[in-house]
Amino acid sequence: MDKVRSFIKENRELLLFFAVSRLFFAVMMLLSRHSYPEILGLFDTEHYRNIASYGYYHESISAFFPMIPLLIKLTGDIGLLVINEFAFLLTLFLTKDLLMKDYKIPAASVNMTLAIISLSPAAFFSMLEYTESIFLYLTLSAFVLFKRNLHPVLMGVLIGLSVFTRNVGALLFFCIFAGMCLRWARKEIRFTRIVASYVPATLISLIFPVYLHFKLGNWSVFLSSQYDYWLKIHSNIAKTVYWNLRYIFTDNFPYDAQDTKILFKTNEALTFIIFCFVLFIAGREIYYAVRKKRLDADSLVLVSYALLCVISFSSTIRDPLIDCPTDSFYRYYLSMFPIFILPAKRPLPQAPRLGIFAFTALMSMVTSLFFSMGVFFF
Repeated sequence: MDKVRSFIKENRELLLFFAVSRLFFAVMMLLSRHSYPEILGLFDTEHYRNIASYGYYHESISAFFPMIPLLIKLTGDIGLLVINEFAFLLTLFLTKDLLMKDYKIPAASVNMTLAIISLSPAAFFSMLEYTESIFLYLTLSAFVLFKRNLHPVLMGVLIGLSVFTRNVGALLFFCIFAGMCLRWARKEIRFTRIVASYVPATLISLIFPVYLHFKLGNWSVFLSSQYDYWLKIHSNIAKTVYWNLRYIFTDNFPYDAQDTKILFKTNEALTFIIFCFVLFIAGREIYYAVRKKRLDADSLVLVSYALLCVISFSSTIRDPLIDCPTDSFYRYYLSMFPIFILPAKRPLPQAPRLGIFAFTALMSMVTSLFFSMGVFFF
């Protein structure tokens, strides 16, 4: 009992943030006047449940990676919700442990980071049958093991499972590989450690493409389906930013309803603000590396993963003449751990941190309320 009391005392702020976030999003769901089961069945969940029941019966649903359908099949809807909640709570503990033990960040700054994560859109989606919670936990866990140079096989398994959950897990696959190669070049690790990590990482990462090859006759159909079935087109950073700004500052798109224009403008504004923030925190980390004339392996992973995510997200947009071009992008950005770790690693002044917290809470309030109402805005 004394150990339990001591644990609760040491982590009371973290546990409070977790509990408050559950209450906050529960209130948003209640305000939507939809029941929790109704909210659970909205949007992507329908596809995950169909895959769990019938498998990948059509090319269009190959865009949804198999981790969530597999967990639904094995544990049911309730089981997945429990796993998501537990994964999100573990993410908070991992973040606290990483910042305090590895980066020696003061408790006040760590608590602010935990509060931001607890009221982020990722926290809301951890209460649903979505990938955010599990993906954030898997990728952060892999990074922590990389940072501490521990358990290479387990790290490889976590990397592979992150790819099994979302396609952008493949970006972390290459970023950690680059970080390990840097350490090997500096003679900090042996090459066998890289092999020990990347044999399981590669084998698990290949499961879904190999399955698609035999099931649908095309291993890369999860990529082509984005353009063939989901109203998306090829893009790049410049083109994506152009459509961001055009939607925000003009009315030159084919929607007459004022509420639709407001929603789309808000979505584009959120995406653009977070896009700029990611570039800022990545650029700041590069600046410090240049100043000390040394690029640490963990900084390489954090910065390269963040920037590759920016490039990846910007490489595909919804057809702007049909739909909101960067719909859901801000949710994707807030599921990558560097957006929380980089600003916390080198704490910003208190005023900007409070501003980030307020912005995150407001963004999550809007996201959770509209999602719960069945409005496609996230």
